[in-house]
Amino acid sequence: FFYDKDCQKSLVEFKPLLSGLTFQEKLGSMLDKNIRVEGLVRSVGAMIGGSEKDLEVAERCASLFKADLATNMVVEFTSLAGEMGRHYAKTSGEDDN
Repeated sequence: FFYDKDCQKSLVEFKPLLSGLTFQEKLGSMLDKNIRVEGLVRSVGAMIGGSEKDLEVAERCASLFKADLATNMVVEFTSLAGEMGRHYAKTSGEDDN
């Protein structure tokens, strides 16, 4: 049931729902955290000498990371966080990188 319901959306469609999940009271929501990480990817990647292709992949990953926390499956079965994110990314057509 949860899986079928989640598969009606792409992983990226769950990202806005992270705004309703508190990361830490003084640091905001999981969406706020996600946005902060997205903003760091390019500068950190450049510091370590990442190629343009690597930076593009890292930025896409950063934009989707933690989105699975808002899925029905992970809300019900928290131990599946991350695993379901990878699975939903693949079923949403994301690149394997």
